[in-house]
Amino acid sequence: MKAKLQNRGLRAALAAVLGSLLLVAGLGAATSLTPKAHAASSVSQSNGWTHLGGEPLFPGGLAGIARQHRISLRQAFVYAVTSGRGQTALAYAGVSSSERKAVNHAARTGKFYSCQLRYGMTFEKMSFGVNGTSVDTNVTFLDPRFQYHPAGAFCMDVTVNGVVLHLLVPWICVNIAVENRTPAPHHPTPRKPKKPKTKPGTVRIVIVKQAFSSAVNEEQLIKPTPTNVFRFAVRCGLKGSIRVYMYQSDPQGGGTCSAKVARVLIWELSPLGPDHWESLNGAQVAKGKGPVGPLCPCAYQTFKLKGKKVIRAVFKDKQMRETPAPPTTTTTTTVVTTTTTPTTTTTQPKSNTDLCLNISGEQTAVPAGYYRDSSGNCYPNPTTTTTQPKSNTDLCTNIDGEQTAVPAGYHRNSDGTCSPSSTTTTSSTTTTTSSSGTDLCINIDGTQSQSDVNANYRKDPPDAGVPGNCYPK
Repeated sequence: MKAKLQNRGLRAALAAVLGSLLLVAGLGAATSLTPKAHAASSVSQSNGWTHLGGEPLFPGGLAGIARQHRISLRQAFVYAVTSGRGQTALAYAGVSSSERKAVNHAARTGKFYSCQLRYGMTFEKMSFGVNGTSVDTNVTFLDPRFQYHPAGAFCMDVTVNGVVLHLLVPWICVNIAVENRTPAPHHPTPRKPKKPKTKPGTVRIVIVKQAFSSAVNEEQLIKPTPTNVFRFAVRCGLKGSIRVYMYQSDPQGGGTCSAKVARVLIWELSPLGPDHWESLNGAQVAKGKGPVGPLCPCAYQTFKLKGKKVIRAVFKDKQMRETPAPPTTTTTTTVVTTTTTPTTTTTQPKSNTDLCLNISGEQTAVPAGYYRDSSGNCYPNPTTTTTQPKSNTDLCTNIDGEQTAVPAGYHRNSDGTCSPSSTTTTSSTTTTTSSSGTDLCINIDGTQSQSDVNANYRKDPPDAGVPGNCYPK
């Protein structure tokens, strides 16, 4: 291969003397230079191009490969570079085996890009011809047809051993040109900063209190949580001092502990106030036991501090229901006609389901004939007898039915009632008599004399309609 390259270089040197046809390869471009044109060229441009399109590596260029194999232009470039002909052209262009491997890898992984072959560009070497064995060096592209509009190409930059190889391949001929080699940019690998050794920090303690109501069949969380009732003690480690906190906010801060200690102990102390609470937490401490014994009975929890920033301790309590005292009932009865209204004072409920606190036993419903007042006591429904007045035309209000006339054998009293009459019939006159004489008060049993009437009664006037009746004075 070396001998061939030397012969090719010798032939290029003798071209000026012999005036023969110079074949210029430039990515598939070979050009025929006239003696006049060659004479006008400088030393650095003795192999300059004047025509693009002669002696291509692949006749028809990338477009021909794409049509033949029905692939895209990029796929055609990969096919041309990695083919045997392309590898030969790379070798004759001075590309080493390690560089060829890098070129093949870049082509197969798509690490190439569209570029342009511009007028006046120079290249170190160009490999051309259908066998890929023709090579020119120090080539300048001088085709006047492309002075103002460049030709399409693919470019590739591969790095091997700290050197970047720059290749250009025109689409029209697929000849391979080595533009140059440049040192690879140095990108020092950034060192990961060492983590500074920090002293162990602190762990924040947060206490959460959940208080539940004393409902019979349900547990309902009391919101907001009662304050100034629950107390807590916190100790960092087994030998730390004990700090006592009153639950005044929701949640309640419990200070901090150094991360150096292994664990933190938190006690819920006996609550304050009149209410009784049942602890729903786990471990319990009896009164007088442990480091906070005088403030117990209490529940406690322990937490490990390693790797923690916040410790959240949750304590749950349920309000205890007190046993109600026996109800004391005072009953005052006022009788109006036939209505009795009891008045009852007291009462502690027997249970939430007893609807009548003043009746023995548990009444889950109000008994028939009773009513329930706002205090939870039950009493018989009041009964009232009301006499509806009869009409104004009833002359005997004490006799059933409406009497529009005084019945026979009766006489009408001044109060509107009618009483039976006692009479003795004579031939022309009806008089009231008795065995003891004349009865002046026919409506009163017995014989009433004038002295009786004067002393105790008053008589109807003669024009009353029913004379002979007497009434107490």
